[in-house]
Amino acid sequence: MIKSYQQLALLGKKIFEKACLHPPLRLAAEMPNDACVYYVLRGESRTFTPTGQVRSSQDEGVVMQCGNYLNEYLSLDGIEDDCEAVAVHFYPEVLKVIYDKDFPNFMLQVGKVQPLRHRQLKSSSLLKNYINSLLFYFDNPELVSEEILKLKLKELILLLAQTDNAKVIRDLLASLF
Repeated sequence: MIKSYQQLALLGKKIFEKACLHPPLRLAAEMPNDACVYYVLRGESRTFTPTGQVRSSQDEGVVMQCGNYLNEYLSLDGIEDDCEAVAVHFYPEVLKVIYDKDFPNFMLQVGKVQPLRHRQLKSSSLLKNYINSLLFYFDNPELVSEEILKLKLKELILLLAQTDNAKVIRDLLASLF
């Protein structure tokens, strides 16, 4: 059961989503022309991809490229507790607008990237602090503006480009174009 759901849209597209769900629950996700960072705030989930599955616990997540996925939200060790997660979507047309003509170099290397479907994100203080800063805007939607959403999206891209999976994530984002 979905207990609560919020989204923050930019240029007519849902970019940031936050949901609180009561497990067990399975939800299908279609991403025809975008990539996504899915981050578990509380609980545990299993993401079924075209090539396998990825299990994510609190403060972990998945970077996924276009495709169809199934997310299963699980109870931890039989404890009946809700799951909470945040998703950030990367749409090529939105990224082109927010970057205009000033794309990061790694996003311009389209011919040099290998297709990628998904990659697990392990917990890091960098990513956790970003997510916490994003949660502030879900709690205070009246403070959200188009410019803040653009900055938050750019911030995440730059942070992901500095993680342990930086090369893989740069390839995923570049492959959107």
